[in-house]
Amino acid sequence: MKSCWTWCIAGLMLLILSGIVLHRNFNTVKPVERVSPMTHFASCVDCHKAQTKDFLSAPHAQTLRRADLPSEWTHFVEQTAQIGVPKVEFRYWIERGRLWGSSEKTKSPSTVDWIFGSGHHGQTAVTLLTNGRGESVAIEHHVTWYVNHGLDRTIGRPIDLGRNSLEIGEENDPETTRRCFGCHATGLSAKAQRIDQQSFSHGIFCSRCHKEADHHVSNMRSGQTKTKFDDWHSLTPLQSVSRCGECHRLPTDLSPNELTPKNKNLPRFAAVGLMMSKCFQLQHTRPTATLRLDCMTCHDPHRPTETEPNHYNRSCCECHNRSSVSWGTCREQSLDADCISCHMPKQPSDSPTLFTDHWIRIRKSNP
Repeated sequence: MKSCWTWCIAGLMLLILSGIVLHRNFNTVKPVERVSPMTHFASCVDCHKAQTKDFLSAPHAQTLRRADLPSEWTHFVEQTAQIGVPKVEFRYWIERGRLWGSSEKTKSPSTVDWIFGSGHHGQTAVTLLTNGRGESVAIEHHVTWYVNHGLDRTIGRPIDLGRNSLEIGEENDPETTRRCFGCHATGLSAKAQRIDQQSFSHGIFCSRCHKEADHHVSNMRSGQTKTKFDDWHSLTPLQSVSRCGECHRLPTDLSPNELTPKNKNLPRFAAVGLMMSKCFQLQHTRPTATLRLDCMTCHDPHRPTETEPNHYNRSCCECHNRSSVSWGTCREQSLDADCISCHMPKQPSDSPTLFTDHWIRIRKSNP
């Protein structure tokens, strides 16, 4: 029994190390975000009707919202939350046509300028300020709204708010602020020290993920049929997941100690979990070249998130079927069983919400 556990631990460590080496030694694609005018969504609709049909209701399009609109106040207005140890009460209200937040310990109330998050898991209130050097700094509020729960402590915040218990939230430095907006907006200047809140589009739109999209639209309007365009299907699985990982995190963004199934926060970072999975790492060794595993195997970034389990189970069966013995078959259940609930269950994190664990693996009673 002891020998069996030794081999299991050794195998797990080999899997972790191979994932790190695989990622770090591969020439992945460059980030898409460019300092250029954003391709207007309406321009894409003309030719790409199927991709744009439901896009405005997809999470990517809704991941950033202006907080000065009554439609965005719903989850915060006239709500209170007691968080931290010892408990500190935070509350939100409307005054002079704006959403405000404060706590029983803050020196003065703060306006809420932005709402981060599509609402699939939750939404966080953010205040945007300018420091003494003219740089934008985001105040990420200690309070977040969670689906099926309401207001609670923002994920990642310490239970003891410490010195920040006197403030409405955590102040991010200018570079972190730019990265946060860069992953929730389209058309943000890569070198901007002060974020012009009128110069970018709220949410992730076409040109944020497709390099040369502006050039493509210009050429098509001028009658050119051949035009350079960033087609994700031309990317390898590693390149594709690395592109998603620009915002959804990569293994290289975490320390080796964090790259373990025992890390309860890891399910937050879907791209990291997927890249650590044996299914992902070994796909290039299999003879069936037409089958691939990347984020888009299961998720269409242009559509709302699928909630039907069979949608995901079918993706598993593409490889793990009775005729493809080399890929392995499930010895516990039939192919029409719920693969996802066993191998990719929803896991609790440092927040009152669940995240799907994308580290696909055989699980026992504990991860």
